[in-house]
Amino acid sequence: MPDIRAYKKATFRFELAISALPLAIPSGTIPFVPPCRVGFGVRGQRGRISKVFFKINQFILANELRVLDQFGKQLGVMSKSEALTKARELGVDVVEIAPKAVPPVAKLIDFAKFKYQIAQKAQEEKKKNKVSDIKELHFTPVIAQGDFDSRMKKARGFLEGGDKVRLVVKFKGRLITRKEFGEKVMKRIFEALDDISTLEIQPKFLGKELTAQLMPSKKKKIESKPAPQEAQA
Repeated sequence: MPDIRAYKKATFRFELAISALPLAIPSGTIPFVPPCRVGFGVRGQRGRISKVFFKINQFILANELRVLDQFGKQLGVMSKSEALTKARELGVDVVEIAPKAVPPVAKLIDFAKFKYQIAQKAQEEKKKNKVSDIKELHFTPVIAQGDFDSRMKKARGFLEGGDKVRLVVKFKGRLITRKEFGEKVMKRIFEALDDISTLEIQPKFLGKELTAQLMPSKKKKIESKPAPQEAQA
């Protein structure tokens, strides 16, 4: 039996290749534009990729369209044939962006550029709606410098990604009698991450653990500007 999935995938690739062909049109001729409907994946808020389809060029079913240019400026209501002719003159595609409007809204834009704009918009929406997680990092009161630097690198990555960081200094055995060691470790952490974080929960002891919590901050280091040199007499 024929592989239906492979057939659909090959058909989609053919349509996408046809839509990407340059519109080199000799003067006085009106070439036939193959009907096609192309789609691409957009990653949602939970990381899932959903397929989005748009009708373009002669695959658009409406006979009348409200046409926008690539910057969103209205060009008015025109017939589908007029919109296709205008697109050929500009070397772009006619992309139907609001099929349920009356009349449907279409945009004169290169489909590759349009696809990039949609992906960028989805990425911005994902950043706005991101829910921050709480990441946890563990330390010891006598942590080695290499291990400390490694954890600082992880903490900086979490904070830059918009997540909060819970810090835990664990005391084992008789080290609980030297609580000042843990306090010094916390102080080193706060100093190392001061440029990108704010202390949300003050350090406190919970049993044999000293805990604190940092949250992302948009603070920036202000570089001191050199004083202007006085003009020599």
